[in-house]
Amino acid sequence: MQAFLSKDSGNPNTKNYQVSPGHPPFESRARFLGALKGSWFDLGFQVGNQAGDLVRSVSDVWWKGHKEEWGFNETVEALPKYEAQLAALNPELIRFMEGVAEGAGEELDKSPFAKESSHYHKVLNTNIFDAWSYRHPTPTHDKIRQRIDL
Repeated sequence: MQAFLSKDSGNPNTKNYQVSPGHPPFESRARFLGALKGSWFDLGFQVGNQAGDLVRSVSDVWWKGHKEEWGFNETVEALPKYEAQLAALNPELIRFMEGVAEGAGEELDKSPFAKESSHYHKVLNTNIFDAWSYRHPTPTHDKIRQRIDL
């Protein structure tokens, strides 16, 4: 049985949450995506299809930020290295992100960065954001290590 909630229900405190620049404000309720079924690709496709607007908005923030911080070429060159790390952990993570990218394709086509890379690479980039902070595996990484004296 599905509960029906009024539009006024949810967490009234979300309006007080800190929102990073460029990100949309928090909704008062989570978006219900239904019962997801199928392979990892199928699950990702369903997520991307039903939350493509959110996938695009977060992807745009991270793609823009990484390009500004690392440059376009270095951003693109780092992606296969991160992909290999994820594949070593669980290849199904790759299939899930491929599904998200395909499911969110219509929304990702609206991105100002749509033509710069594949949708999959934008989804991958969004999911490796923590690694960029101090483990970026390209020449710039050496500059950062020198700055923080590791």
